Amino acid sequence: MKAHPESGVDPANFGASDVFVALLIEMLISMISCAFCTLIGGALGGFVGRRRALALTASKVYEESLFQPPVSDKEAEPAEVKGEAAT
Repeated sequence: MKAHPESGVDPANFGASDVFVALLIEMLISMISCAFCTLIGGALGGFVGRRRALALTASKVYEESLFQPPVSDKEAEPAEVKGEAAT
């Protein structure tokens, strides 16, 4: 490592453990800041989503779905045909 003479930093004063500790501290600060930004973003997204959901439910009236389940052949036969088949 070379240092500029004006900086007043002597590279011989730093060992491998100093560099390793500085790296760990930098990584810890990065992880904490990322977690903080993620929490803030999730909170804002949840707040906006909740407000949108409340606005949609207040303006819409519940409507029955148009889906009708399929009917099997036995259920589709009239009652008279079922009675004749049994006798």
